[in-house]
Amino acid sequence: MRPLFQRAKDPSKLVLKPRWETAKDEINVSDNPITTPPKEIVEQGNDAVLRYFERISNEGIDYLYEAKLTLVGEGNAGKTSLQKRLVNDIAPLPTEDDRTRGILIIDWAYEGPGEKKHIAHIWDFGGQDVYYPVHRFFLTEDSVFVLLASTRQTLHYFDYWIPTIFQFGGNSPIIIGQTCHQGNKVPWNDLGYYLSNDDFNIIKTGQRPYIELNLLNNNEGLKEIKKAIIDQIELLPHYGKGVPKSWIPAREAIAETAKTKDCISFEDFTKICLKTNAEKFASKIDVEDFAHFLHALGIVLWYSDIEELQHWVILQPEWAMNAVYKIIDDDTIQERRGHISATDFSRIWAEKCYEYRFEILKKMLQVFKIAFRKKHEKLDFIIPCRLDSIPHELIWKDDAKYLRLVYKYNFMPRGLVNQLSADLSRHIKSDSDVWNNAVNFEHKDTKAQAQVVEDFYNRSISIRVTGKDARGLMMLIIEAMRDVIDSYKRVTPSIIVPCPCQECKRSDNPTTFEYEKLLKWSETKPSVHCNEGDVKLPIEELLYNVGLTNDKKKTRPLKAFISYSKHDGELAKNGGNYLDAFKKHLSPLSTHTELIQPWDDTLLIAGEDWDKKIREQLNTCDIIFLLISPDFLNTKYIQDTELQIAIKRHENRECIVVPVIVRACGWTDIPMLSKLSALPRKGDAVASWKNNINWQTIDDAWKHVYDEVKKLIDQFAKKTAE
Repeated sequence: MRPLFQRAKDPSKLVLKPRWETAKDEINVSDNPITTPPKEIVEQGNDAVLRYFERISNEGIDYLYEAKLTLVGEGNAGKTSLQKRLVNDIAPLPTEDDRTRGILIIDWAYEGPGEKKHIAHIWDFGGQDVYYPVHRFFLTEDSVFVLLASTRQTLHYFDYWIPTIFQFGGNSPIIIGQTCHQGNKVPWNDLGYYLSNDDFNIIKTGQRPYIELNLLNNNEGLKEIKKAIIDQIELLPHYGKGVPKSWIPAREAIAETAKTKDCISFEDFTKICLKTNAEKFASKIDVEDFAHFLHALGIVLWYSDIEELQHWVILQPEWAMNAVYKIIDDDTIQERRGHISATDFSRIWAEKCYEYRFEILKKMLQVFKIAFRKKHEKLDFIIPCRLDSIPHELIWKDDAKYLRLVYKYNFMPRGLVNQLSADLSRHIKSDSDVWNNAVNFEHKDTKAQAQVVEDFYNRSISIRVTGKDARGLMMLIIEAMRDVIDSYKRVTPSIIVPCPCQECKRSDNPTTFEYEKLLKWSETKPSVHCNEGDVKLPIEELLYNVGLTNDKKKTRPLKAFISYSKHDGELAKNGGNYLDAFKKHLSPLSTHTELIQPWDDTLLIAGEDWDKKIREQLNTCDIIFLLISPDFLNTKYIQDTELQIAIKRHENRECIVVPVIVRACGWTDIPMLSKLSALPRKGDAVASWKNNINWQTIDDAWKHVYDEVKKLIDQFAKKTAE
């Protein structure tokens, strides 16, 4: 593969033009010139951008005018009525007793510029609060959102809907509609905060920040909201952007298949693509790029980053969502308060369309933390959103035996404790110890017990832990809470540490300390004072006892620079991508334990001054790895720039330089390299693993390199601590 950024032969003369910009310039397009690829392509990374423009260069360009329009709001807000009238302005409206169970997806074809079809895929979500846990998995970026609320209701739950759209829709535009029940128009004064915050991207089309709708009165407001929707669709980053010509017939073939099949394997999806153009979809990455694009548009669902689901492509998204909603809405499961028996699935999913698809649907329930298997009856499930709330008398009262912690939120997404229950389901004490807003845990080894209670109205989650090694169980819960919270954007709770003194443990209003303030205070003083109990509390001990860490004293990861030849960073006949292999074998130190933070020039972004960035990384890193090969030794930029900076910093003891011999070459004859201790030991190259009696595979050679790097990291950390 050609480099994303071209290096100048003379390092002083920079070629700042990204390689994909050069590819773009080679395309001869008479109209609608290309400026940037669709956002969906850009988000996949630089390699995807380059592949996109190379495809355009090779096969030409065509255009898709499709977008996702998402209707949200509480039940009876008028979403289905609007959906029907957008498609057909004389369509009969649903009655008041009608309710959207699950989701309804309808295509709206409307007039636009040119001869191409302009289509909005309208997703109408059921608005009942029991559906809230499902919404987050199907609200996507680059959609136009219409949020409806009715004047028949005094509570519109804007504090849920608008932040939730922001969470999962990113900077997608939000059009607010007021459904004027029986013609009643009411001034809304509960939008001020959201209107003043540009993050929420609420579209103002007139004097009011919402459009008044009365579809029963000659479609009042319909024309206005249609125009607002179309205007925003045309501004979406992917709308009308060029795509490779081969994608158009493949898109049509997928649409045709979706008429008869709801869900297919990725293998069958690939076959459909190959049938339309065997040459253009010859490699797996060609098919994956196309699938990513369709998923981003809401045309299909393909969860490529979820191992349990990546082998399936859902051609009709409503098929999957309605299968989930059928579980939520089932009368028998509601009567059992959220307990699902193994036989319920065959009863609820009895339609032919679900035949042979139970396992993928169950995986969706589990992966999206909507339901989880029971602890002792593995074929049965629990769906927390249908459980009862915890009875007040079962909530643990504060006393001396508990470690306590409280999470407080400005915006608290719905169902956080449900997701926590799913993540730690193996530790739930019993099937009767989980509710829709609380859960009791018991560690199977130490028998320590915990209770976690969600108070949605006060936007807080409280944790109480007791027993032997209560701190260990608290740490387990904190880690799981971090994983849950990390799936949301800009949701940063304040962690409150109650004072553990005897007076506070007996008090209904104990002294509390904010975690962030404790970290800040720890820089200047060792302890804090509790006025209630008149005692001093060591900050380190206070944090340690509840399982929190003092991040201010945490050792930072070591910064590592990887210098390599492009020939060794590509799949080649010589044995593979050595850069990729090296980084994968380092992952226990980088991804999992975060002891090192590797950087190489594949992390450069479009438009970045690559020479400046490389020099910056070289001059600030702790370790420099040199992936040595014949091509490495013959790369001029490496010789003139990277090696010069690396050796100088090594000699000044500012960093450590580690040669990693990936392919056999005469590196020991180069004076500035020969004095360095290299890996693998004894001078064997990774690519020559067959010559080493201790290595059965190339992975054995890389494992040797990993072990030596780990020793180096441990020594580095020990010196830093001293």
